[in-house]
Amino acid sequence: MYRKNLLIRFVSYLQQGKKTEISIKISQVKNGVTDFTAHIEAMRSTRDLKNQDIDRLQREIQVGLDLHTAVTIKPFDIYLSLV
Repeated sequence: MYRKNLLIRFVSYLQQGKKTEISIKISQVKNGVTDFTAHIEAMRSTRDLKNQDIDRLQREIQVGLDLHTAVTIKPFDIYLSLV
């Protein structure tokens, strides 16, 4: 009976150790997932900012092209109207 009690307590001790070990591993995985998710969000934010910069630069280029076109075509149109 004493050996059986001792064996039961030992198995219980081992099971408790496994529960603790598994709980620690689960916590580590959760932290890893949280870190990874934060990294993905940071990359998305960076992507969005870069896309905004690209859009702004494209608009600036288009305005410059429009201005250049207006400046170069107008004198030519005037010349043609005189000829």
